[in-house]
Amino acid sequence: MDKLFRKALAAVSAAAIVATQALSAAVYAANDFNSLLQDAFNFAKQHGLTNASSVNDFDPFAQLSRGTAAKLFAIYGENVLGLQPDPTKDCNFVDVEGKWYAQYAVKACQLGLMKGNNGKFFIG
Repeated sequence: MDKLFRKALAAVSAAAIVATQALSAAVYAANDFNSLLQDAFNFAKQHGLTNASSVNDFDPFAQLSRGTAAKLFAIYGENVLGLQPDPTKDCNFVDVEGKWYAQYAVKACQLGLMKGNNGKFFIG
């Protein structure tokens, strides 16, 4: 699963890098880049990785919390990589109960893409 985690992390990182460059005026004006950015946005939208309504609404500089990362990894792992959650894994985290991202934290853990420590999703 370590290899799958690295692939998922690389894919999410690559998408973030591409999106970050969108705000550079010189690069933004290039038609090839606009096409690549639109393709990346369409892929993310199709797979439920963004709630932005258009590429212009996407904010690549927004803070990425561990909860949001769990959502991205869970959706990408299941919908794109075709991973299946392992319900036998101990992924009950007391610090995410009732939070909007609780289901994603559990799923990312069950997919083997993220983990917690001593029953807590947030280590520290």
